[in-house]
Amino acid sequence: MNRTAQVILNLIVGLVSFVFFIVYLFPLDAMIGHYLAEIEEQTKGKQNLKIEVASIDASLIFDTVFQEFRLYQNNEEVFYAPKVSAGISLMPLISGSLNLGFLAEYRSGSVAGKVRLAEDSVVDLDIKKVSFKEITYLTRYLEEKKMPSLSGTINGSVYFSWSSDLVSKEAEVSLKIANTKISPYFVKPLNLELPALELSTGQALVEIDGGLDKGQLNLERFNIPGPDVVLDVSGNAKLNRRNQVVRVNLGGKFSLSEKLNKILPLDAMLTGQKAPDGSYPVSVSGSLASPRVKVGEMDLSEMLKF
Repeated sequence: MNRTAQVILNLIVGLVSFVFFIVYLFPLDAMIGHYLAEIEEQTKGKQNLKIEVASIDASLIFDTVFQEFRLYQNNEEVFYAPKVSAGISLMPLISGSLNLGFLAEYRSGSVAGKVRLAEDSVVDLDIKKVSFKEITYLTRYLEEKKMPSLSGTINGSVYFSWSSDLVSKEAEVSLKIANTKISPYFVKPLNLELPALELSTGQALVEIDGGLDKGQLNLERFNIPGPDVVLDVSGNAKLNRRNQVVRVNLGGKFSLSEKLNKILPLDAMLTGQKAPDGSYPVSVSGSLASPRVKVGEMDLSEMLKF
């Protein structure tokens, strides 16, 4: 074998050995585990993020699979999926940031997305046929606040970006929810027990479109088609530096089904406020601590205080 052929053969053997090391021997599990711990350490006092998984099946060629994936913020679970498949970019991981694409699979539906955790972080989600009951954080929150539970199937997208100092934040949300229902609920301000309500059925969908920009929440559209409650609202809300809503400016219209009208006789309560199309104009404005609520020209602010 001449010298040139020997050099080429050595290069091939070296390359194959290197690839074998990278694919089969590289301690990717340990690196990922170390980085998950680093996320907790680096976000202390800020986002306070923590990730827990039951097991990691790591791969450089195929997606890494996390079983029982849970994300916590300030010790509160904000995301859970039985199985998450993620393709992780190695170079950002080595340099101290995280860049990945993932697929979270639920019993019903999935969430696909891209995440970048760095100086300027981004979360971009695509939601397909996810049931409300799969969103454990929301379910637990409603239970703790003694609010009615929700059922329905969600499709849509969510985009959120933020800087490391949390000063600069942007968001865009577009959701469509099918077969939306609310469980029976006691309304304290009105001293009324409401039955289960249908907010969307069949091909009709609850639609939510909005975003966050420069400290302002913009609600471009919040539409509930009914039959029990029909609502069409848009507007905005100002946030303070602690991300708390301080002022609101919302306007739209609503109407109720005959079933609800028997419990809550709006025609008698809101005499002369109904619009020609049978709906009631509604607006909410001012400080969130003491908002002004109007139906037509009637001010209901004092009645709704509790």
